[in-house]
Amino acid sequence: MYDKNHKIIKVSTDEIIKNNPKISKASSGVYEGNLLCSDCESKIISGNYETYLADIISGKNKNIKCTQEISGEVQTIKIDNLDYKRFKNFFLSILFRADICSFEEFNDVNLGPYHEKN
Repeated sequence: MYDKNHKIIKVSTDEIIKNNPKISKASSGVYEGNLLCSDCESKIISGNYETYLADIISGKNKNIKCTQEISGEVQTIKIDNLDYKRFKNFFLSILFRADICSFEEFNDVNLGPYHEKN
């Protein structure tokens, strides 16, 4: 952007988005639509697994307690009150979608006998 003297000015994209809520940031990854039916995508994946993990990462889920522990040279993170099934299924859903995706980036993902592509 330019000022009134036609000199380049620094612009904060975060500030523009904050002041214009209809503008969103560009995706930082690849996306292939219609991999799943709308019910599976919206209710099961997005509504159950992705939202759960997003709430943990963002800190919205106050029931989850993360503690970093160091023992010698080994660093671990202890997570209390985690719904393991939802946590696991989030990552499995990513793996499954990578397997059925047609993008070249995911050609090496192959679930073998656990999934046959139609």
